[in-house]
Amino acid sequence: MNRADLAGKWAGTLAELEYVPASPGATVAALHDLIDAAVGLISADDFDRAAALDTGARLISWGYRAPITLQASMEVLGRGLPVLDDFADHAEPHELDRRIVAFLGAMAGGFTEGARQRLFDQQQDVVRALTIAKEHSDARFREVFTTTAVGMAISQLDGKLVDTNVALAEILGYGTTDPPAATIFDIFHPDDRTYLRQRYEQLTGADVPRFRERRRLIGKDGDEKWAFLSVSLFRLRRDTPRYHVTMIEDITDLHLLEDRLSFQVLHDALTGLPNREHFVSKLEATAAQLPADDVLTVYHLALDNVTAVNDGLGRAVGDKLLLRVARLLREVVAEEKAMVARLGGVEFAILIHQTPTAPPVQELAMRINEQLAEPVYIEEGRAVASSATIGVVQRRAGAVDAAELMRIADVTLRRVKAKGRCQWGLADAELDAEAIAHYTLAATVPGAWERGELDVWFRPQVELATGTTVAVRAELRWEHPELGMLGHARCMEIIEDTGLGLTIGRALLRIAVETAARWHAELGDAAPALALDLSVAHAADPDLVRHVRDLITEFDLPAGEVRIGMPVAALCTEDGDAEDNLTTVVDLGITAVLNGFGRTRGDLACLEDLPVHIVAISESAAGRATVAGSLYGKAMLGLVELVRGEGVKVLAPGLDDDARTAWWRAAGADIGQGECFAESVRATEIVEVLRARVSG
Repeated sequence: MNRADLAGKWAGTLAELEYVPASPGATVAALHDLIDAAVGLISADDFDRAAALDTGARLISWGYRAPITLQASMEVLGRGLPVLDDFADHAEPHELDRRIVAFLGAMAGGFTEGARQRLFDQQQDVVRALTIAKEHSDARFREVFTTTAVGMAISQLDGKLVDTNVALAEILGYGTTDPPAATIFDIFHPDDRTYLRQRYEQLTGADVPRFRERRRLIGKDGDEKWAFLSVSLFRLRRDTPRYHVTMIEDITDLHLLEDRLSFQVLHDALTGLPNREHFVSKLEATAAQLPADDVLTVYHLALDNVTAVNDGLGRAVGDKLLLRVARLLREVVAEEKAMVARLGGVEFAILIHQTPTAPPVQELAMRINEQLAEPVYIEEGRAVASSATIGVVQRRAGAVDAAELMRIADVTLRRVKAKGRCQWGLADAELDAEAIAHYTLAATVPGAWERGELDVWFRPQVELATGTTVAVRAELRWEHPELGMLGHARCMEIIEDTGLGLTIGRALLRIAVETAARWHAELGDAAPALALDLSVAHAADPDLVRHVRDLITEFDLPAGEVRIGMPVAALCTEDGDAEDNLTTVVDLGITAVLNGFGRTRGDLACLEDLPVHIVAISESAAGRATVAGSLYGKAMLGLVELVRGEGVKVLAPGLDDDARTAWWRAAGADIGQGECFAESVRATEIVEVLRARVSG
């Protein structure tokens, strides 16, 4: 939906509810301006609440008054804003929903404040009319008093009612001839009467001409209502206080709408559970209220198979499952001092005050999964259930930093999920610190890439039997300002957790092919091949073959002089994208390398099923194999013999010392790579290095 369509729909809805003195075209244009402002505020990095309040006030200024107008506006915008074309590519739908709800809440507040200001302006008109009436004629005042839609009451200084209008009787539910009360204070909520009596008395004895309050009233049947009060003191000519004039506007509908919006801001729309913001606020408040040595426990849960339910049975069934999970989690901790929240998607959280009677962590984690494992029949005789993976963090109340605790909980959950489904685990300071350091690096990759800290380096690969340079491997390196130089394996591990894996991989591919074309142009037939190791994501890139073909054509690099390595992990997946890519690049004449061999299940299947030319042993396996008496070493000897028996060459990485190099040479490896042969150099240096190796 575009903005113009939403503006037209909004204008049409309001036209059915309330008349304003403006043409349809002018109304649509004005509402379009408000939608423009809404999009800007929702998209901004920092939410401008004042500007959002102004959007609601502008509705009042255009003549809209009725609470139903605000309610209808909330419904139209609540449905229309999330599907605007402007937000079609928003990366975080839950964050978008939160921002839209925040905007609508502020807009409602602006509308309410505008209505209050309008009431004050009307009150001023009435006071002026009252003054004129007392001085000249009662006619004008009586007309305003009887015809206004705002409730009015004139009372003596002691509170006794002198006169009330029809509008006030209707607000309170009385007949037009029934007196609503004996005193002005009788119509107020009992909890507010003492305070308001003091405010009226202060008005009489002070220089303050009026006061305004948002307070509760009690109707004829005891119903609670909300109203804006605007109270002024009427004085005689000699400045003697005589009456209090109270104007009352019923805002019960607005108050209920604000309550609903406030609930939506702090609660999940589907389950009704507190959302992340509410949970974090509760965590902070609880920690502040408890003794410093009391323990708080946070359980961060991720449901394991909701995606399967959504994709297999439909999102409606998935939503029913989420509702069931929310109910079960509340039941599990019903006897504890606890709060259950839905953090978003398939993630939930539980906060528990770890009192002496609270269950131990292991017991509660097991109880949660026992409850969730019970199948429930949702529709058509189909039973569904979901286990949960749980990360647990415990902290003393005095040491709680809510944001940091939630971060640790998330890191712990991700670490536990790596072990498999239906697991639970406690936060581990050492392991979590390592994970946080890793994710910190991953989060800063975009900036590092932009600043040029990541670059492509090159390392020669040699034939172990002759020492001849047969290929040059393109490596990604990160010259980190604090950690120093991070090598290729570390860089690839880091970028797998970013959204830049393909972008960086494609850039590495271009730089590598362009550089290889230079050394081939200079060295001719003596030039070594280019070796490229792809990440799991890049190996499965649907555009990989096209990019490779375009680049070797653009830089006139023979396909037979390119070696592309794909991880076993990418080739063992069910979708087969990487497998298709490998087969196609081989058809182009490119040499296929199987990376990470000897560590991943499916090694031999890939070797048997795919047109592989070279097997690159995983660096960890290459190191373990050379340890004296190692079972790994015996296995590798047999594996090398098996691979070579299939006519496939073996590449051993990490040959950084003579002993390891000698072991792999004796084992029958064909190609070696490591510090024993050559260090990595920058693209600007590799041609000179190769020239020296060829001439030497």
